Amino acid sequence: MLQKTSKLKIAYLFYITFFALYAIFPVLTDYVVQTYNLLDIGFLTPPSPLNAWILITIIALLSCGFIFYSVKNNHNQKLEYFSVSVLRYSLAFVMIIVYAYCKMVSKQFQIRFSALEMPLKDVSDFDLTWYFYGRSNAQTFLLGCLEFIAGTLLLSKRTTLLGALLLLPITANIMLLDNFNDVGPHLNIFSTLFFLFDVGILLFYVPDMVQLYNATKQKLGSAYNSKTKKMYFCYVKFFSSF
Repeated sequence: MLQKTSKLKIAYLFYITFFALYAIFPVLTDYVVQTYNLLDIGFLTPPSPLNAWILITIIALLSCGFIFYSVKNNHNQKLEYFSVSVLRYSLAFVMIIVYAYCKMVSKQFQIRFSALEMPLKDVSDFDLTWYFYGRSNAQTFLLGCLEFIAGTLLLSKRTTLLGALLLLPITANIMLLDNFNDVGPHLNIFSTLFFLFDVGILLFYVPDMVQLYNATKQKLGSAYNSKTKKMYFCYVKFFSSF
């Protein structure tokens, strides 16, 4: 069991393991369960989509708890590597195959013709948002290119950090867009999960980012001695007086 590991490390491992399991469940939920209605069996039949997500969350939590109970301390690194790998490839698949493909090849932001004939005050948030983002084909294509590049960077270990950093504002924008414009509870959940997947990948690289920050700070700081700093301060003070 994970007894000798620090509480912060345990919380981090639980986070990435839980969402790694969740990265698998949405595929089953969206494409298998929804398509073949597999939850429509006896007592498992959910009366609403929310109950289906609650059921999946319970399964993920129980599975994560079982993994934590079974995994020993010397296997922490393997668990971490496996979880981050699942998050990487799942997010890369979503960004390249789902989001980028829809924007670059097909028309993702399509609205009903009836919405175009409505007064602006009667148009739903969904149709209004989709119309705004789909108004410019060039904008849609460029957004798809960014998602494709970021997703492709996740496929390589050397460029995973760069891809995750590039995806952070992209997934945050998708999450805010879906949650504040009433595009549907299903999409709201997925967009939030994709943002949390990316956060999990970035948490893996926190030590590297801290090390890079300290190295950059030290390198830049060594370029300015006390005399140079004093000279710059005099320049700033002189020009700010105008």
